[in-house]
This record gives sequence, structure tokens and C-alpha cells, in this order.
Amino acid sequence: MGAGKNLVIVAGILTLVGTYALSWFSFPYGTIQYASGIGGILRAFDLFANNNFYVQRYKLPSWAFIVIGALVILFLISGVLQLLVTKKRAYGILGTIMPFLMGIALLLGAILNLLSFIRFYLEIFGSAPIIVGILPYHWVIYGEVGSIGSYFILAGGILGLIGVIMSKEEFY
Repeated sequence: MGAGKNLVIVAGILTLVGTYALSWFSFPYGTIQYASGIGGILRAFDLFANNNFYVQRYKLPSWAFIVIGALVILFLISGVLQLLVTKKRAYGILGTIMPFLMGIALLLGAILNLLSFIRFYLEIFGSAPIIVGILPYHWVIYGEVGSIGSYFILAGGILGLIGVIMSKEEFY
């Protein structure tokens, strides 16, 4: 395997750890809730099956939440798609775009304090911790916004993009 494929595999591991094992940010909602991929798994299919809550709350058409649900599911499996780069380059491209965009959206939403944008993330990806203090692990870098999970996701997206670009001559 070439260096590009190895970078995409490392990116896939970073993306999986950042999505499922680490939180992106925390917020009070009765108890402390954490935004992570675990909450996304719990609520992703709710966007398809019972999206009346989101339609009434955000005043968007029902088909918009079906598209958003598909994008959420694509993001949730993006780490696995990055790991499948050894089979096809297209998996690496698909698996890299979503973490890159999600990492940028999370950090810009937190830096610019876009409350309505962050509220949508809270409702889709927020959940109580499975094991308090361990899963998802919440570690805030002093002086920075968000938690370390959002930086892992962004790093996975950037490394994946670099690896996919470097590996174009390795695929037949």
C-alpha cells in the first residue's frame, strides 16, 4: 500500500474515534448532554420515520429532513468508508468529505456562536453519556471552543483529503 492509502486509513481511525468515542461539545438539558455520533445513531432514523417534530420546529418541508437524515447516516458511516479505501478510491472520497465538512461546521458554529445552527446539532446528535465520564469522553482543550472530538473529526477529514489526493496513481 502506498502512503496515500495509509493516510486515509489513519484518517478513518481518527474519524471513528472522534465520532463515537469522543464528544464534540456538551450542553445542559436537564442533565449534561454530549453531542457525539452515539446520539446521532439514536436519532438518525427518527428523521425518516417521525419527522413531524422537526418539521414543526424548523418550518422546513418533510423531504428536507429525509435528505438531512441521509447525510447524517453518511456521516455516521464515513469512518468505515475511509477504512474501505483499500478496495475503491470512491469510498475514500465519500468517507472523507463528510468528516471534513462536519468538522468545519462544528468549529465554525461554536466559534461564531451560531445558536440556531448548534441547536439543530443538539437535537440530532445530543444524548446522555452511556458510561458517565468514559463514553463519550469529554475533554475540552483550554482556551478553545468545543471538545477534542470535533478536532479529531476535522483532522480525519483533512488527512483523508490529503491521502485521497496523494493516492490517485495507486488505483487502477
